[in-house]
Amino acid sequence: MASMDFGHILQWLGIFSVVTFIGSLLIVPWLILQMEPQYFIRHRMEVVQRHRHHPVLTVVLFVVRNAFGLLLLAAGLA
Repeated sequence: MASMDFGHILQWLGIFSVVTFIGSLLIVPWLILQMEPQYFIRHRMEVVQRHRHHPVLTVVLFVVRNAFGLLLLAAGLA
């Protein structure tokens, strides 16, 4: 009886997997079409402008962020 329940669960999981796959094929292109045409370019321009206004802060954040990353990497290796 337990194997029959497991098979039933696998069947429903398979159906759910197919439905979510088809749903993602339909929803993702629609979501992309809803985005503003300049979405990624505008964000990049804002970042470049912020870096120009605060060059010292940009370098400090770069160093701190990478040092923290190296710390996490070293902790993971240890």
